[in-house]
Amino acid sequence: MDRAAYLRRFTAEYIVKLCELNHIDTNEVKTKQERVASLCDLPHMSEDTTQSSGLGTSELMKFIQEMEHSRQSQTEKLCKSLVDAVTESAKKPPVVQLGPKLPDFHKLSSDDDITCYLATFKRLATATKKPKTEWPRLLEPYLTGKAQKVFYSLSEEDKQDFDKIVAAIERRYFRTPEAYKMEFKSDFKKGDETFEDYANRLNHNFLKWLQTDKATAEVAEVKRCFHLIMMDQFLSMVRNDSLRLKLHERKLQTVFELARAADEYLLHQRSTNALQNNSRNNPSTPPAPEKTPVSAGKPPFSVNKPPSTTTPNNSQPPARSAPQPPKAYDKPQPPNKVNFLQSDTTCGNGPLVEAAIADTHSVVALVDTGSSRSLITDEFCDELGLSPRLPDMETLIMVDGSELATLGTVETQVRVGSTDAVLRLHRVHRLPTPVLLGMDYVHKAHLTLDFANNCYWTVGSAEDHLIKFPMLGTPAPPPCRVDPAVPPDVDLPPRTSSQLDQPILTGNDLHRIDCLLNDFPNVMSDQPGRTDIAQHYIDIGDAPPQRSPPYRLSPDRRQALHEEIDSLLQSGKITPSKSPWASPVLMVPKKNGQFRFCVDYRKLNRVTKLDAYPMPTIDTILDSLHGAKIFSSLDLRSGYWQMGMAPEDAEKTAFICEEGLFHFTVLPFGVVNGPASFQRLMSEVLGDLIGRTCYVYLDDIVCYSHDVDQHLADLREVLAKLRSAGLTVNFEKCNFACSEMSYLGHVVSEDGLRPNPDKVAAIRDYPVPQTRKQLERFLGMVGWYQKFIPHLSDTADPLYQLRRKDVPWTWSPACQNAFDSLRHALTTQPILGFSDPDLPFSIHTDASNVGLGAILLQSQENGPRTIAFASRALSSAERNYSATEKECLAVVWALEKWRPYLEGRHCRVVTDHQALCWLFRRSHQKGRLARWVLRLQDFTFDVVYRPGPLNVVPDALSRVPSCRWSGTSEPPTTSDTAPDTPSANAYVSR
Repeated sequence: MDRAAYLRRFTAEYIVKLCELNHIDTNEVKTKQERVASLCDLPHMSEDTTQSSGLGTSELMKFIQEMEHSRQSQTEKLCKSLVDAVTESAKKPPVVQLGPKLPDFHKLSSDDDITCYLATFKRLATATKKPKTEWPRLLEPYLTGKAQKVFYSLSEEDKQDFDKIVAAIERRYFRTPEAYKMEFKSDFKKGDETFEDYANRLNHNFLKWLQTDKATAEVAEVKRCFHLIMMDQFLSMVRNDSLRLKLHERKLQTVFELARAADEYLLHQRSTNALQNNSRNNPSTPPAPEKTPVSAGKPPFSVNKPPSTTTPNNSQPPARSAPQPPKAYDKPQPPNKVNFLQSDTTCGNGPLVEAAIADTHSVVALVDTGSSRSLITDEFCDELGLSPRLPDMETLIMVDGSELATLGTVETQVRVGSTDAVLRLHRVHRLPTPVLLGMDYVHKAHLTLDFANNCYWTVGSAEDHLIKFPMLGTPAPPPCRVDPAVPPDVDLPPRTSSQLDQPILTGNDLHRIDCLLNDFPNVMSDQPGRTDIAQHYIDIGDAPPQRSPPYRLSPDRRQALHEEIDSLLQSGKITPSKSPWASPVLMVPKKNGQFRFCVDYRKLNRVTKLDAYPMPTIDTILDSLHGAKIFSSLDLRSGYWQMGMAPEDAEKTAFICEEGLFHFTVLPFGVVNGPASFQRLMSEVLGDLIGRTCYVYLDDIVCYSHDVDQHLADLREVLAKLRSAGLTVNFEKCNFACSEMSYLGHVVSEDGLRPNPDKVAAIRDYPVPQTRKQLERFLGMVGWYQKFIPHLSDTADPLYQLRRKDVPWTWSPACQNAFDSLRHALTTQPILGFSDPDLPFSIHTDASNVGLGAILLQSQENGPRTIAFASRALSSAERNYSATEKECLAVVWALEKWRPYLEGRHCRVVTDHQALCWLFRRSHQKGRLARWVLRLQDFTFDVVYRPGPLNVVPDALSRVPSCRWSGTSEPPTTSDTAPDTPSANAYVSR
């Protein structure tokens, strides 16, 4: 090849490279290649030949120069873009790389078990062959939630130590076997998981609960027993009747086989349903119109349906929205009227259930979750023979603003399935069914309605029945589900939501409370805890050991004692002893026919030095609840047994029986200083929370707040203190977020105090005493509620006289009248108000020939409120006082009795004895009057005279504004009373 041909070929290749670098179109490159090739195919080209063909050397050089210029231009653009990108990148903050990523690993989620998660991380980190010193940096980006908080709470030095990180996280996630037991028994299949996933979680929780090592769990007989227990729990949580029946028929051997069979069954059902739906969507013949069992007309009491939700082309009502409980801050309704909750459909569309009314009539009832009240037709009410209580008539307000007057209310027992509830039904003229069950029954019976599957069940019931119900009317798609108050991912016992006083809480509040309790599974345990904060000591000085022989017991009591000893030994609460001390055992019968284990520590208590630690007074605790609107109570599980005995004093608790000699390792019931030691422990545990957010009386804790948000925060603080101390509560006896609650024998609410109906029932049903001991027991029970009973000392005087040992026992008509009057007084007691320390007090006193009486009053926002009654009988010497001295004694006694309320503040004393007005103003007194005046120097008060007719109103306390009113009439006002005369002026001794 000559020089010219070589140059042309080289030039052609160079042009192709330039075209590729400059991203010239493929077709254009091909054209240029053809042009160059035509040049290369001419072996000898002269200048003339080249020019004649149009492909001369000058053209090639020109083409090369154009391509070179284009390449330089593209290079300049590329460099400029690169400089701009580098400059922009320099302006951005540097991105910190936390560490390399692990393949096939995910961030920690709430569904992960922390132990398995960390084990998986170790396995994957080991597979990467990274040194262990880099594992903390590798783990950090995967941590979330509590684990992430634990990591960032560590010191910088500990953050570099993988073992310390794991130990800290596992401590935070530590769960006791009782917590795993609770989860095993209450957990159920999540909506989006398979039965196999649920079975794996069930197996994990079961093994964690039993703390079984792997070798033991693999023993064939043990494994078979384990699977029988897990299969039973698995089947109890399957709510589909047909699926449960199919699984029972299969006779499977393990819970995992059961889970796979359940998943296969559901997969088959879905496939069948899909085929059926496809057939319905593509029918060969037009479908017949569906029939509606009832008229589409709107019943007279139906809930409003917004016009915007219905169009002429779609008469189908929209799906009912889940009802929301009324909020505490909602605008109050007119007196004696009740609102139905909002709903987007008529109450004619709803589930039908078979209900037993008054245990005599079975009837089909409509469950209407859009109604806050339950209704009954007057026709069916007459058939039952139930008479309405006219004073309780209410006006029901529909959501469209219309009103429906009821014909009174009836109270009867309603049973749906296996669930009973005493329900108040409002009588109306017309219903689509004889009975309509509203949300008041759903809450009382703890019913869960599943509209998706047309069934209902009772959460937490022993049998957990799932019952199908038909729908009245045409249900509106998509179906709405009223879920349980406990979300599926909350690890709580089934009874949680039944403990909540739902009328004052929204659904979100219920969920927040459930989540709060779920954060403290160690506290909600079914076993007593054990604290290491304090121990119980028994100081006997130099007293020698006391020993008593065992009591003889009947065969049934010996058997009960044997079982109790075995239980206490297994739980570690007692241990065999060689102590020189020995106290006998009693088996005291309970009302249910069982026996209570008691140790007679009287000899030990006689030689024990008393602990003077102060116990809180119940009145102080109850008075401190002033202004609170929401309450929770916590009851420690076997409180004394959560406190250990000092090892050096444990032998003094030894008890003797036919089983042998044992002593307690925990604080036993019956030792003299037990209450003081336990109260000291609780004061130390709760610390500064006492008096600020809670009070504690031995093992009873009350938490009180003004609103739900504050209450959740207060409750969390209390539970955190209990958890850190290792204490547990009896969940079944706890009440959470209640507007009204029983505490220390009283019912407390925002309105005030009243006696506990359960305690009052024991007094009301008390039989006529036959002995002095029975009479003293009755008077002791009555005395517990003396502040609720006006003129107690006067009424009970015949009984007090009969109690005297020098009076022969004769149950006279006067005694019977006094007995009946006291029992009746506790059934008609007023509601006592909470005292407000910022408002003035007044005391109304009176004296009679047999006793003294007083009332503590306070003028509050809603008028005069009775804070307390007080009365006492006069001694034999006091009955000889003059009338003036008795009246003066009543004032002195009342002021000193209520010293905590009155000391340091001005008050007013109202009396019907005018002589007292000048008596306390005299500068010179003599005798006992002088001594009494000196005793009153700590008080600042004015004495106001009220004549007897204005001052004595025996029945006024049953009509004061603090009482709850029913009926259609308005409560009386205090404007009709005499000036300066409270409407509650009643005397307890006249």
